[in-house]
Amino acid sequence: METINRVELTGHLGATPELRTNSAGTRITTASLAVRNSYQVNEVWHEQTYWFRLVAFGNAADVLGNFSKGERISVQGRLQSNEYTDKEGLKRTSVEMVVLRTEAAPLPRKQDVVAAALPADPVDGELTVIDEEEEIPF
Repeated sequence: METINRVELTGHLGATPELRTNSAGTRITTASLAVRNSYQVNEVWHEQTYWFRLVAFGNAADVLGNFSKGERISVQGRLQSNEYTDKEGLKRTSVEMVVLRTEAAPLPRKQDVVAAALPADPVDGELTVIDEEEEIPF
């Protein structure tokens, strides 16, 4: 059976990404991404922020490295786990996202959100304009 390891996240960079080159000459960029999750319990809204570690290699590292702290980006890639031993000698596992693609994800302008929320006429896709001067037949 085929397995899938594909992740897409959109959020804000917690710091300016760090670009470096390893001894083999591979460019590597690391960054952290904050992703908010809003949910409702009863009638009260709550927000929780999740932090994800990002790592990109080669050309993907160059692209990720062009963004700055606070910018809203969308990343696609896969998850990767790393095992290590901490200072106390305990084995630990960390998970990071290997970024394959990065793009800017600016928030939509307010007028774009309003226009998208207006209903369209299902016949021709055009907006239906109601003349307020016209008498309503009911």
